[in-house]
Amino acid sequence: KRMEMMACVKKFAAERGGELQPWSIDIGYDQLAAAEVLRQLLPPHIETPSAFESVGHVAHLNLREEQRPYRHVIAAVLLDKNKNILTVVNKVQKLANQFRVPELELIGGKEDLETEVRQGGVVFRLNYGKVYWNSRLETEHRVLVETLAPADEVWDVFCGVGPFAVPAMLRGCAVHANDLNPDSVRYLETNVDLNTKLRGRGPRTAKKDKKDTGVERSGIVGNAAGHVTSHVGVCCCYNMDARQFIRERIEAHQASAETEACKR
Repeated sequence: KRMEMMACVKKFAAERGGELQPWSIDIGYDQLAAAEVLRQLLPPHIETPSAFESVGHVAHLNLREEQRPYRHVIAAVLLDKNKNILTVVNKVQKLANQFRVPELELIGGKEDLETEVRQGGVVFRLNYGKVYWNSRLETEHRVLVETLAPADEVWDVFCGVGPFAVPAMLRGCAVHANDLNPDSVRYLETNVDLNTKLRGRGPRTAKKDKKDTGVERSGIVGNAAGHVTSHVGVCCCYNMDARQFIRERIEAHQASAETEACKR
């Protein structure tokens, strides 16, 4: 097939009064991708890392035991070839702790796991060493959010920093978001406030919901004249055991239904 292709190219050039000329191209480090560089640097029996998870400026690797002796070389190449990456970490143990937070080792770049991620127009701030985050769930979150109507009430039992709860709030839902990890809830509150501001810089409220022990944050998107243009929704943030959260939400829901029945 290669010979056939060359014959076609020569014929094409000849029909137009041209001819093929040899041309030498030097391919060095600058022209090679990170994986190609690592294939040259690592021993032949060591498999080249094929991918990594990017969480803002943090690159997260899951290196095999035989790759670990070369972790600093791998990190150096990734940092040099990916200008948006400033920190490279490797997971050293499986997720086994209560908060599903990975145990990480810094293998390259600056020691800074405080990062920012953008998904579907929503901004999330988090510390990758303190909370659970999985970039590969972006599509699942988007599909779920698209099934929601603005008037829906959403209970997110294991909300993390809000990759599902915050987009649901921005869609206009009343969201009750819970996580056992206090760091996750702290970043959830930050992300609720941040995205409410980014959507319209309209008035916001923040208050304690004494009955449900949650922190409620709500927002209205307005224009420069102060006219309301769209309702952002509300997000009540909780730091509870999941079983306690579900019990209290059911009790609150039942009490609300009984109150409405009495009014009628």
